Amino acid sequence: MRVLPARTAKAPAASRISASVEKKQLTFRQATAEDLVDIKKLVLKERMNPLGLPADRFIIAEDAEGQVMGFGQLQQQPNAERVQFLELRTLIVTDVARGQGVGSAVVKHLLETPAAMTTDVYLVTLGRSIPFYKKAGFTLVPVRQIPRALWFEAFAGSVVASLVAQDRLVVLMRPAPETTMDNSAASSQTVL
Repeated sequence: MRVLPARTAKAPAASRISASVEKKQLTFRQATAEDLVDIKKLVLKERMNPLGLPADRFIIAEDAEGQVMGFGQLQQQPNAERVQFLELRTLIVTDVARGQGVGSAVVKHLLETPAAMTTDVYLVTLGRSIPFYKKAGFTLVPVRQIPRALWFEAFAGSVVASLVAQDRLVVLMRPAPETTMDNSAASSQTVL
């Protein structure tokens, strides 16, 4: 994976998935084992959790010239009640791509995967990130409703977030769109 300064470029090849980001085109691809060295470097630079970084869960956003603009991952999590959910993790945008909509595009791409369309998606993040994720449909999860699979990350991470980032750690959730549509359709039906 190459992390280079952004350059103005033409649209990517039609065979790749693309999304418009402020006059730029992004393509998304699956990360490879070769990408992990640079992913880990950026994770450590951002002072994020360096555990749980297998390449097969990462999506890389590149500009038309193949320069990495950002990345993120979805991890399947089992809940204590055997209910599966996904965790959005490790969203990072390179310094040169910040403020250009790359992070929003990566989140949108991840949330449009088939698994995320049928499963609730949670994330553990700093409190200052709440407005960013609210734009993608996430809401704050009350402490008593945090899935058991996220307890350690949420509570141990709170100590680290307080010391390192001088911020609080929060858990957010975006319900599965199909579940939301089914519930709203059912509630709007009239029973005779």
